[in-house]
Amino acid sequence: MVSNRHKCLPRKLHNHIKKGYIMKTISKFVAIGTILMLFTLTLSAEDYFRIKNRWTGQYLHIEHKKGHAELARKVGGWHSAQWTKENSGNGYFRIKNRWTGQYLHIEHKKGHLELGKTVGDWWSAQWKKENVAKGYFRISNKWTKQYMHIEGKLGHVQLNKTGPTGGWWSSQWKFEKVRKATPTNYTLKCLAGGNMGLHYSAASKKVTINFSAGATGTRDGNLQRGQCSWVDRRLRGNEPKKICQLNVNDVIMKVRANSYASSSRKAPYISKIKQGGTFSLKVHNDNRGCMVVDKVLR
Repeated sequence: MVSNRHKCLPRKLHNHIKKGYIMKTISKFVAIGTILMLFTLTLSAEDYFRIKNRWTGQYLHIEHKKGHAELARKVGGWHSAQWTKENSGNGYFRIKNRWTGQYLHIEHKKGHLELGKTVGDWWSAQWKKENVAKGYFRISNKWTKQYMHIEGKLGHVQLNKTGPTGGWWSSQWKFEKVRKATPTNYTLKCLAGGNMGLHYSAASKKVTINFSAGATGTRDGNLQRGQCSWVDRRLRGNEPKKICQLNVNDVIMKVRANSYASSSRKAPYISKIKQGGTFSLKVHNDNRGCMVVDKVLR
């Protein structure tokens, strides 16, 4: 979701793009009698895995946002239970959550795995695998030399020094690679009708946003998955924003309509490339509204 400080005001394109996350191409078309805009965004891919405990078969996740890693046997396609590694050198790595972009660490020594957006070079956020058998391994922390385990069955991951963990299956883990979804095309149709809508092409892995000026959308705030709303200049700031979310091939896109009040017409622009893989696109439409598309590549 775009924060309140990113209002529908003209801004310059922020050129800072976190390496490996986003490649972009923008093309614009102007049709006679109406404003028709086309944007093409190229997506990037990243490998994710689930962290499974050998003893209980449970997976690490942060679905309920309790501030620490939890455990569950069934996590389905939860992005909160999917992780990626970032190498930090000498065999160590950081573990980053796909859903929130947070890292696992034990900086404050609370006895369980903590979470943080920024961890810098903290040793408390660096981990190493020690192979055991049959694809399982122990995970040790660089700072404290402690191992992850769930021996106490407390509902979260504990930490323990070298030795006592020994052959405990509760301290043995496996990284299960997340299978990529079968490529499909998907169209997000705007409820206002006409040419407006959003389309994902599996072949080109591109998202196309297409809409025209002067349209009036629904005022129903209870949008369902796969629906999108466009609102015209009659939308006031005290009315609920229209929000919907679309999941396509491990790409999460949130689309919403925002109010926009100004006497001057504004050209389309890229609002900001946010660190952590969130791509925010704002489009002004002839002083009649603002469509915002967030494409989260985690």
